[in-house]
Amino acid sequence: MPNRGSRCRGSFPRRRASRTALHDRTLLIALVHATVRCFSVSFPRRPVAILAFGLLAGLLGAKTSFAQSPPGGRVLPADFVQHRIYVTAVTTEGDSLRMLTDTGGGTAVVLSSPAVRRTGRPVIDTLQGRRPMQVVPVPVFRTEGPVPQTRAERAIIAPSRRAQLVGYDDGRLGMHWFAGRIWTFDYGDETLRLHDTADELSFAPDHTVDLAFRTDSTGTRVGHHPRVEASIDGTTRSFLFDTGATTVLTDSAQGRLDAPRRIASGFIRASLFERWTNKHPDWTVVEGASPALGGSPLIRVPEVEIAGHTAGPVWFERRPDRTIQKTLAGSMDRRVAGALGGSLFRHFRITVDYPNARAYFQRLD
Repeated sequence: MPNRGSRCRGSFPRRRASRTALHDRTLLIALVHATVRCFSVSFPRRPVAILAFGLLAGLLGAKTSFAQSPPGGRVLPADFVQHRIYVTAVTTEGDSLRMLTDTGGGTAVVLSSPAVRRTGRPVIDTLQGRRPMQVVPVPVFRTEGPVPQTRAERAIIAPSRRAQLVGYDDGRLGMHWFAGRIWTFDYGDETLRLHDTADELSFAPDHTVDLAFRTDSTGTRVGHHPRVEASIDGTTRSFLFDTGATTVLTDSAQGRLDAPRRIASGFIRASLFERWTNKHPDWTVVEGASPALGGSPLIRVPEVEIAGHTAGPVWFERRPDRTIQKTLAGSMDRRVAGALGGSLFRHFRITVDYPNARAYFQRLD
């Protein structure tokens, strides 16, 4: 049987220093000790000590330089919350909107009901379906501001309960906001950068992977959900690159994981979930972790291989096979095993080049 009993305290720290900062602090302490040592040794050995001092100082300088975000581009007003990324944009009317950014989000901008009321946006249409959705004008951001305009053609009002559960705050920016642009998601420094061109960036071939998008018969891109390959348990599969992947935890799961209400996660097809639990009874499973679909479980995968790196552990929420395929069928070029999100991405600085369909992963530790 899978490991379902033990607590997993410490898996989701509410706030901690980045691995980069901790590493630099260690080097700084070593440099101080080296300085003292340099001038306390006997004269015959002092040149060697000075040389060691110089090498360590150079290492600290090189490390500090490496830890910086990629050169160029502009830093957006972003807030990283449990490895999920929010930006705050100001509209041409002067309204401030704090929105979840989600590479796996749909074609429309999503606005919460309170944000619609606060900004006075009128309902201009209603989309009919199983759940009718009200349409409002797409917010237009100030051109002189740091947050770029979305290419989405419409904005919809999110059902109040879902917006509150997932934590949209004022809304969500989905795939059309990211499309056609070059981004750096730095989970170590907690910065989101937008680059005007890829010329200023370098992509190490060993740690760069291709992205795939849905295209029509002429090769024109018609979907903007990135597909990326990663290996789990020795098998390479396709996944949605999903910065907004979120699991809402039940009270019992919060207690077991010592985690807040919402965490960054990933999603996996139920058929694969069952295969993993049968093959690896030692992998931790949290039953009824999420209220979604009557109680979806989480599984803790020890490691994931991507772009020449191995990182983990990574949490995945089980979702029915048909749900994953139906949700993504119209926006991706092929079937996927699930979605990779902040539970994995927190280990990296990732530059995603949408125009050239590639992503560069830099390990943070």
